Amino acid sequence: MISFVGIESLISTYQKFPWIKLRDMYTEGLSKTPSNELRGQLLGRLLTAAIERHDSVVISWCQTQSKPILEGLQKVEVNELDWLMTLVKSMPDGTHYLRSSLIPRLQTARPSDFGFWSAFVTRLHDLSQSQLKSSGWKVAEHPDLIKSCFGSLANNMKIYEFKDQELQYGRCGYSMPDIADVDVVTSLFELGIRMGAVQACMPVLQRFWDGREKQREPTPHYSALVVKFESLVRDKPDVRRYLQPFFKQAADILLSAYASQSSACSVVLHLLDDGITVLTAFYTEDRVKQLGKIDLNSPTSL
Repeated sequence: MISFVGIESLISTYQKFPWIKLRDMYTEGLSKTPSNELRGQLLGRLLTAAIERHDSVVISWCQTQSKPILEGLQKVEVNELDWLMTLVKSMPDGTHYLRSSLIPRLQTARPSDFGFWSAFVTRLHDLSQSQLKSSGWKVAEHPDLIKSCFGSLANNMKIYEFKDQELQYGRCGYSMPDIADVDVVTSLFELGIRMGAVQACMPVLQRFWDGREKQREPTPHYSALVVKFESLVRDKPDVRRYLQPFFKQAADILLSAYASQSSACSVVLHLLDDGITVLTAFYTEDRVKQLGKIDLNSPTSL
């Protein structure tokens, strides 16, 4: 019925006729519609209309009909988030459902999907700021829920990725150097800043450090991250203090490869609160003697 009649027509009918004459038809229509997406879209729109009309009877009916849909959800697509979050917010225990059921299930199904989690936390944040009230919607708990989403993503997203050269340059006929791809990592931090969850993003940077010895050459990724974070810090100076541990790690790696990373070295030392201390600690007497034995550009320009 939903696909045949159309959601807009069903909402318009609800607004024009008494609910007592429509309830059985809508209940049957939902029960005979196999698509969770269609059922969820109708319930989400109907619920919004009922809230606007202060129609407690229809609100209660929507909550009852939503339960089997929400309990059966496994994998959710981005285009399903609008109706899903509307239904969750209407639940008597919506925040509890998010914390104990929905978010853990989605973290299992989509552990490293930045596009999905970006959309999810954005909708959760926006709904948390809205004026619609619900006894089961515990807004004070939502910052911690959002941080848990960032933390899970930071611990599971892919690192040490490279850009798809064919996608960038096409089939050029000759070999191109690998280009470190850190766009998703920096996008995570940009979103974390907007959501007040920067600290929850930090594990991904520690994973770069912990995994450095497994890489043939970690310096391209550290160099790319430093350049990206320089721009981020310029726009959001408060973030600089959170990134100090990473900048120290980056300095250690980049200074070791100064000949090829002189520009990134200069950037990271300026980003450090104690760049001079880090620099002098790195260039010990023994290390300077060792560097003098091989052909390297002089680091004196630092």
